[in-house]
Amino acid sequence: WWIKEAVVISEAHFDQYTLLTLDQDIPNRKHNTYFIDDIAYKPEHLHIRPLTGHTIRNVIAIKSSDSFLGKIVRFELM
Repeated sequence: WWIKEAVVISEAHFDQYTLLTLDQDIPNRKHNTYFIDDIAYKPEHLHIRPLTGHTIRNVIAIKSSDSFLGKIVRFELM
């Protein structure tokens, strides 16, 4: 079991999903749950193709329409 944290610096809402841009890269270690304000969210796998062609390493997607700016995201393997 391990934990890593990052802060949400911007967000974008699309239908029932929210894309969260973090202040650091997503951990390379396997994780299956995001916790924000002690609420568990499952990672949503959206296919995002940046115009630059570079891999996006600091954006996650969750199923929610709430605002998460400035909140801490905990990555956990449970």
